[in-house]
Amino acid sequence: MVLVLPVRQTPEAPEWLRLYREDLLTLDEVGLVEGVTREAIRRRLRALGISPRSLGETLDLRRLRAVSEKATAMTESFLRLRDLDEVAADVGLQRSWVARFISETVPDYAVLTRVPRLGAKRYSNEELIGCLQAAAVAEGRTLSAQAYQRHAIQNPRLEDGRPAPGMQVMAIRFGSWRSALEAAGLPANPHSGQDKRFDEATAVAAVISCWRETGRPPTAASYDEWQRSQEIFPSGSTVRNLCGSWNALLLRAWQMVHGIELDQHDSETSVPEPILRAREVVEGSGGFVPYVSANEGADVELPHYFAENYAGNERAVRSHARIQNAVAVVAEAMGFQCLSSSIQGPRFDLALLGGSQAFIVEVKSASESNIEHQMRMALGQVLKYCHSVRNSLPVRPVIAVEIFPGEEWSAVLNELGVGLLVEESMVTDFERFVQEACAPITESGSVMPVAPAPGKAAIPVAR
Repeated sequence: MVLVLPVRQTPEAPEWLRLYREDLLTLDEVGLVEGVTREAIRRRLRALGISPRSLGETLDLRRLRAVSEKATAMTESFLRLRDLDEVAADVGLQRSWVARFISETVPDYAVLTRVPRLGAKRYSNEELIGCLQAAAVAEGRTLSAQAYQRHAIQNPRLEDGRPAPGMQVMAIRFGSWRSALEAAGLPANPHSGQDKRFDEATAVAAVISCWRETGRPPTAASYDEWQRSQEIFPSGSTVRNLCGSWNALLLRAWQMVHGIELDQHDSETSVPEPILRAREVVEGSGGFVPYVSANEGADVELPHYFAENYAGNERAVRSHARIQNAVAVVAEAMGFQCLSSSIQGPRFDLALLGGSQAFIVEVKSASESNIEHQMRMALGQVLKYCHSVRNSLPVRPVIAVEIFPGEEWSAVLNELGVGLLVEESMVTDFERFVQEACAPITESGSVMPVAPAPGKAAIPVAR
């Protein structure tokens, strides 16, 4: 986690100081504005108790500000273009800045860069079905994959000039050649061709399983090694024969592993429909991915410039990570599946799934001096996150906090139906929370309050 601290500005600060602190001018640039030397500006800063930045720190701050302002645009552009040079041109930032940001925010981003975007090869399902039906009319018999491919070679362009989609595009989009024919309302040969135990959807699902079990994008060689002990999955050669290039296959698997759906009209990125439907049943909106442990040794950026706040903020970042991982450990021990948010979903800290129960957890580090502020923030965030995913998954809000926030906050959470987990009593809080997940409902539809534990209000569950 990288924390960029706000610049504090007092109303009476002179213009030169505003230029230095807010507009991030260098000492030389401020000196030019003031008509003095850089050393004169340095002395002014020291007289105010401010440690002057180095040139490198100033440039780093400028990068952080520019990247922060265009973070969403960069992510969206990269998922669309899959090329760092094109993204840099698209958002108007240095390529090195874009590369650093994408490498830190998009998981396994290199998988995307290996498959160049071909804008001309975009087809809707209706267009693919139309191509199949046209080929069936031209062939005049039951349309085999080989017959369709022959027709596509003889008619290489669509009316608008795009290349005609090949047989493999059809099979991957619909999950198999037979499924493609069924979608087009065409009859299929009963059995022919490759081993019918496997189809294109099975091949993609196999690579997804390998990726999730090994924890990294598989190479063709590492997939073969993994598959030797997983005979229910197709061999590496079968997978490649069904789906074409290995990199394109990884690009399809990447979307399911990381919960990020790319353009499904693009023939290089479309995921077989059976896999998309299965994902929707299990993961709802697609905003969830397997849990990624928080970094408990995270550093706060630019510690020297922000020396007065650095130690406290570093402690807060690391405490947040420690509490978040503790929730995950306790939840997994009780049989819950822990999930993180995808970069396309709401940015909750973690989600917990177990049977018919699902929880969104917002984590907050806190001290006696800032607990009120932290609880206000946590409450607003967790309620908004739950609202964002409720259309696809019924969830209950939970706040996990470093210290007990007091009886009044406990009562407020109880009234609103928000669970409370405190770090020092995490296990007992969680056990009690799960036991009361089926608390009775009042006639108004709210959760009926339960008897509180000694020293604490009841931990409720929202419905």
